[in-house]
Amino acid sequence: LGALAQLKAADMNVQRARRSRLPKLQAFGSLDWDSEDAGNFEDSYLAGVVAEWDAFTGFRKDAESAEAKSRAAEARAGYESLRNQLILDLRNAHFNAQEAWERLDVARRSVASAEEALRITRQRYEQGAAEITELLNAQVGLTTTRTRSAAAHYDYRIATANLERALGRPFAEPQ
Repeated sequence: LGALAQLKAADMNVQRARRSRLPKLQAFGSLDWDSEDAGNFEDSYLAGVVAEWDAFTGFRKDAESAEAKSRAAEARAGYESLRNQLILDLRNAHFNAQEAWERLDVARRSVASAEEALRITRQRYEQGAAEITELLNAQVGLTTTRTRSAAAHYDYRIATANLERALGRPFAEPQ
């Protein structure tokens, strides 16, 4: 908002510099009445117009106008740069949140798969068809998958917080 205010102020300065080159007109007028008799009014009117124009100012007004235009161009470039950076930040934050959501979804499915693998390995072990090392490996696999799922969950929370910041409001979590 500050960059936009600077841009508007710079544009107003350009307009002010342009108007300073124009002639200045002033109008005035008055109405008087005088009479010694309360029923007899003697009216007197005065009206006039004054025009003022600086024919030659030593190129001062040209320089002021050029400076105002230069400052306006600088403010416009700053505003556009900030605007482009905000758009880039928003797009990156959206992409990162979407990517984190997909990783979280994969992690949740991986946990379900690891739980099922542990259930099957446990049944095989109880029936004597699997060794203890297979059961332990399945348990380690589930623990590793849950750890990765927790990391994916926190990555998603960080990505949505960054998106909320970029949007300037809370982000609705996808279902």
